[in-house]
Amino acid sequence: MTRKILAFALLISLPGPVFAQAPPPAAVTISGFSAVGPGDSPTAQDPAAGTGPMEISFSDGTSAAFGLATDAVYGDQVGFLDVQLSPDKTTLGYLESFDDCAQPSPCAMELSLWRGGKVIYRFRPQVGMVWGWQFSPDGREIYVQTGYPQNDTVGVYHRILLSAGREVETYDPGNEDGAAPAPASAAGKPASTPAKPDWVAAFKDPTQ
Repeated sequence: MTRKILAFALLISLPGPVFAQAPPPAAVTISGFSAVGPGDSPTAQDPAAGTGPMEISFSDGTSAAFGLATDAVYGDQVGFLDVQLSPDKTTLGYLESFDDCAQPSPCAMELSLWRGGKVIYRFRPQVGMVWGWQFSPDGREIYVQTGYPQNDTVGVYHRILLSAGREVETYDPGNEDGAAPAPASAAGKPASTPAKPDWVAAFKDPTQ
């Protein structure tokens, strides 16, 4: 009996067959996009611009699409502008343009970030319109330049941390001596910096 117990113990202690673990599935990414609808022509300055629908294709062969939105303040959206893809190719950002603007052509009044079938973040200037924007190199932040539709040549820069979903820094080069506004109180507004930060220096100014 003792020998049988020892033999059984030895048997169950032997290593079993090793099964190779399958690698985790690759993340689905955006492989292509276009806002150019039938009859629309993208501009040379913004080849992704158009009146939609926004058509998105993914790395797994699936696709999605959505059209223009209606805003409670500005009315019907008339187009998509400055469409950009995040560095990790999971998030699409675009400006929404509206006719309700103090200039002959439509204005980009809102920036939206779209991921996984829905808008995950919206940025709307407190004053003016969105002049331009871009993702940070690591995709964790976005940088936005805003200003008035007319008679404004400087604009204000905003740094937005996406994980927090809020603006964390502003820079206003139009203030006296190039200094940004003084840091805000605990009213929830982001603090401003006294000198041009690196992220502003690297910003691709759409007005240049």
